[in-house]
Amino acid sequence: MLGMAFISYGLYDAYEIAIDDIMGIVKSRSIVYLNWRSIPILLVLPTGIYYVFFYLCAVCSRGLMPYRFLYHGLIIALAYGGIALVLGTVLSIVLNIYPLSTDYTYCDGSGAFSGIYYAKSKSICEQMKEAWDNGGVKAVNELNDKLDSIPPHQ
Repeated sequence: MLGMAFISYGLYDAYEIAIDDIMGIVKSRSIVYLNWRSIPILLVLPTGIYYVFFYLCAVCSRGLMPYRFLYHGLIIALAYGGIALVLGTVLSIVLNIYPLSTDYTYCDGSGAFSGIYYAKSKSICEQMKEAWDNGGVKAVNELNDKLDSIPPHQ
């Protein structure tokens, strides 16, 4: 049971990280951080949630054998997870190349496996780089909130 608690927390944490990256694009923020892994993670999360549900049903059933219909769901969840992983990876590559490259200016990205910062204009990009040098991620987030007229977090 303790293992399921850790896995459940890991799923929740992955959701929090992925949704922050994606909502920046959806809300058309001034500064957008996109990690290419966010979209595949978000699409594969339902598979992880089903595995947690399957395990809990097995633990709570008689003889540690889950109901037979859950096995069919397991096969469907596995197929969905594989398709979502491939489709999410392709979608994140296309999103990095086309929409973000046309509407936003590339600001900063340190490597192939790290996220990329985009800004709506070169001047915002310069402000972001200055904020990054002075205070890191927290300063960039505060600048983004200031540019989008969002009140500071309490």
